[in-house]
Amino acid sequence: MTDKIISLTFDDGWKSAIQEAEPLLLRYGMPATFYIISDRVPDKHTEYMNVSDLRTLVTHGHEIGVHTRSHKYLTELTNGEVWYEITEGLNDLLAFGFKPRTFAYPYGEWNPYIVKQVREAGFFAARSIERGVNDENVNHLLLRAFAVREEHSLEEVVLWISEFLRNESKWLILYFHQIEKAEVLRERKWIYGTTPVIFEGILAFLKKEGVAVVTLENGMERLLKTTVG
Repeated sequence: MTDKIISLTFDDGWKSAIQEAEPLLLRYGMPATFYIISDRVPDKHTEYMNVSDLRTLVTHGHEIGVHTRSHKYLTELTNGEVWYEITEGLNDLLAFGFKPRTFAYPYGEWNPYIVKQVREAGFFAARSIERGVNDENVNHLLLRAFAVREEHSLEEVVLWISEFLRNESKWLILYFHQIEKAEVLRERKWIYGTTPVIFEGILAFLKKEGVAVVTLENGMERLLKTTVG
């Protein structure tokens, strides 16, 4: 068993995350963090998870985080619009009964003002899409991560994890979008998705290596304890 930790995160709140990924997470006993676009939660958005789905995730030990209200390019908005997207995404989820503490930037876009607004909204941690791993010196509002996309094979992802296990860094974050069969990803041109087969292969490798898989919130708490300690 290693003292390193890994977090698995899902962006946007796609329905396939609960239909395909969550049963595998349950089977392997691993929690994940799901970043939700709050205006897509109502039932009319059938490709996205609804409130009942999100409650099921929480019941199973997963984390719900904020991915803004409508997934706009924050760097193209006015200051007031940025604040609205961040805080209303949070308020919507609070109104649904959740208590999100972490945030993910839509499209990975940020600037110092946006990061300041995320901090002022009260978020404990935020994930970017800057590629890399995390240690005690990382900005907790600009956590680094690796995207697992349609172009990546299981062997590539295993190589990333193996390299992480060999180096000095303490925390690796992976992020996903749709979890669908390869033919569906190709047909819909969902280049940011991956397949259930690859996703399960990742979980099986983590299980074999004895890596602790934690939510992003819990990962940040652990990293802070290490820093203080």
